[in-house]
Amino acid sequence: MDFVILAKTYLKDSVMHFWFSGLAGCLAFCLTATILYAVSRMRRGGASLAPAQNYFILGLALLSAFFAAWSAHLCLDMFTDWWTTPLGLPLIILK
Repeated sequence: MDFVILAKTYLKDSVMHFWFSGLAGCLAFCLTATILYAVSRMRRGGASLAPAQNYFILGLALLSAFFAAWSAHLCLDMFTDWWTTPLGLPLIILK
């Protein structure tokens, strides 16, 4: 029974970890794509965008999404390593 509780706790922490980094990447993708599309539409007026511009916007949005997901994942790993130091809880206000 202890193994089931340990596995459930580990899986819950892992799932929350990847949800956090995934949501950060999704947010970065949506914001970057929206901002770049709006800027390019304002510069060109009402004309439609060329396929190369659409691919550039998509590529830059994906790049920013991967960077945001990676950095959120890395920061969460660093925070959990810092939080679980052998010195106990580092933030007294959270007790």
